[in-house]
Amino acid sequence: MEFLESFVDWVRNKNHPEVAPQTDAAEIHLKHIGLMVLSTSVRKRYWLGYAGGALYPNLWTVLIGRSTFFHKSTGIKLGLEVLEKVDSGTNFKFPNEFSLEELVATLSRQPEGIFVPDEFSTFYTLFARNYMQGGISFLTEMYDRYTSYTRRLRSGEEFFIVNPFINILSSTTIEGLEQDLNPRDLRNGFLARFNFVTAREKERLVELPGEGNFEEQLRLVEFLRDVNSRKGKLKFSTNAITCYKDYYNKVIKTYKLEMDQGASPFISRLLVNTLKFSILFHLNDSQVNSIDIIRDWAVEKAIGLTDVLIVNAINLIDSMAMTPYEEKRRKVLRTIEAYQQKTPEKDFVGITRSALLRKVKMHKREFDLIVDTLLEEKTIIKDKFITQGATKPTEFFYINKNIETADPGKEV
Repeated sequence: MEFLESFVDWVRNKNHPEVAPQTDAAEIHLKHIGLMVLSTSVRKRYWLGYAGGALYPNLWTVLIGRSTFFHKSTGIKLGLEVLEKVDSGTNFKFPNEFSLEELVATLSRQPEGIFVPDEFSTFYTLFARNYMQGGISFLTEMYDRYTSYTRRLRSGEEFFIVNPFINILSSTTIEGLEQDLNPRDLRNGFLARFNFVTAREKERLVELPGEGNFEEQLRLVEFLRDVNSRKGKLKFSTNAITCYKDYYNKVIKTYKLEMDQGASPFISRLLVNTLKFSILFHLNDSQVNSIDIIRDWAVEKAIGLTDVLIVNAINLIDSMAMTPYEEKRRKVLRTIEAYQQKTPEKDFVGITRSALLRKVKMHKREFDLIVDTLLEEKTIIKDKFITQGATKPTEFFYINKNIETADPGKEV
């Protein structure tokens, strides 16, 4: 049994085609949710020797979609449902609202667990509040810490955090990131520890979600319990070491320019995350997870994941460094596209010029300049037709799907 594939099949009701999927969340999001479920379940039971210490498979992940229509939170809820049944007596979730003192106190009592904030932008801006000063640097320090930590608060109270293991799984829209982050945030080291998982399209539309199969969910739970019945240090096979080293050097060579331009913290962290993914892909397979040797095939699967995440990180950095004109152009494009996604059952969906102008809230002169440029490039198309009850044709805009959209931030 492979846990990730079985988790996605359970969510999709793949083995029960007569029942609708539990959600139509994008498959790439479901796979990363499955990885997070596996990571949170095993916690510190498995590790690699790394840099004189231990590397555990904890992950910080943000799922990004064009809109709430991607049902990211529904997918996360289903993952948590499985986790809750693995050990019903264990509190594995951290609170999403806290002061710095409350956070330190919580981790001293419960050093292992997961934050699952509904909206990542809200979670991130929490650290800008006065009572959370120092919160980002503290949580960053906890990210890969494999030794105990002592902190004395201003009140004089002293807390001990023993071997923390902290996961974060959240979601947001592209617009949410753009509104609440600014370029200097990319240099603080905190965001570089996140895997930004972007889904631009969904594989299907589910109008009325179905229920999950109880027996299949139970098999997922039993799989995790079996993995958790063991623990120990893992190590790479000779071929796995060669595979990772070759990939490491390839990435450094391929992305030298991007690393020089600010992507270095993200790429270096993702290279380390490749090792964490390798642990999880090894544990994912019931045929080999009782062995302490990670083979090259697990590393290759991890590399496939990292390749996509590197591109996402670079595009996120690029999108945060836009000129005001580029930002407004992107806003127009995404407003048109978001409007189309709200009614995907229709073959032809557009937005009127007046409605578009109201939504983007720009001065008419700059709005007209952007729209005219997009039309000239054929990035968007306009058409006129008479709507029901009207006597004159109305002009509609929609994205031209036949060419590559010239949106600088399209992949984030």
